[in-house]
Amino acid sequence: LKCARMCYNKNKSLRLKEAKKMTEPTIFTIGPSNKTINEFVELLKSGGVETLIDCRTKPYSRWCPWFNHNQMKPVLEANGIKYEHRGRNMGGLAGNVDVEETYDEITARAEEGEIMALCCSEKDPKNCHRSSVLAPEFDSRGLKVVHLLYDKEPVVFSQQSKLV
Repeated sequence: LKCARMCYNKNKSLRLKEAKKMTEPTIFTIGPSNKTINEFVELLKSGGVETLIDCRTKPYSRWCPWFNHNQMKPVLEANGIKYEHRGRNMGGLAGNVDVEETYDEITARAEEGEIMALCCSEKDPKNCHRSSVLAPEFDSRGLKVVHLLYDKEPVVFSQQSKLV
């Protein structure tokens, strides 16, 4: 949990320089749920996230249109966060392509110090493929996986406890 506490700052003032000093390559996960776009962006900023990787197979929200990829991308970019849709490679529904190549690429980028967050729809990672598929995969590749949570300290994923 040392990394999670270091990466999360209740005052939302984490600097990217500090985050890049992490001893282990780290990747975050996040779920927008039904939060506002501002709450979502602030949570990303609290982790010093530079790039959001949208892992939703269908990057749309019926209930929160601000999380449709075409509305979310410009807001993220206006806040200095790059947006990538990778739902065809790491989505929670069947039919993914180039999966291993995508895992290799994301792992290499994290090892080089890029601060990324994997995004899917569910607020609670226990109810999402972020915990059942993505976190175990990146954990097995040597990345520390940290789930960013609303109104709670971030949680470090571990194969032993699945979610602390």
